[in-house]
Amino acid sequence: MGKILKYELLKSEKMRLDEIMVNFDFKRVHRCMVGMEWEWFSSGGVPSIENLQECAERLLIDVIIGYLRNKISGCISTGGFAVRYHKKENLLLLKFIVSDYDDNFCTDSEEYEKMLNIEKRVKCIKKLLDE
Repeated sequence: MGKILKYELLKSEKMRLDEIMVNFDFKRVHRCMVGMEWEWFSSGGVPSIENLQECAERLLIDVIIGYLRNKISGCISTGGFAVRYHKKENLLLLKFIVSDYDDNFCTDSEEYEKMLNIEKRVKCIKKLLDE
């Protein structure tokens, strides 16, 4: 595991992360990005395979650490990569997305409930401000 690891992951989580890093087809992603001339600002052009691996590993670690700290499943995405971690579903997922559309953007029931609670609080605050 690279230098970006700042916290000790559980052994089972580290094994899952390592399995993804070994089996994910970074060369295919790189070929796609070269063909599309998809550049990252941080790389000064199309990222190298090593840059892609470092980014994916960082995202996987961040989403796992986010769960370990807050006990909340989550997802992170950047530069075409999308990472999802859901402990209850035993899911650790890495995707590279070229195009996507979903009119149901909130599929995690915990996240959806939180969103509804935030909306209720915002309405309540607006009502108090209008009084």
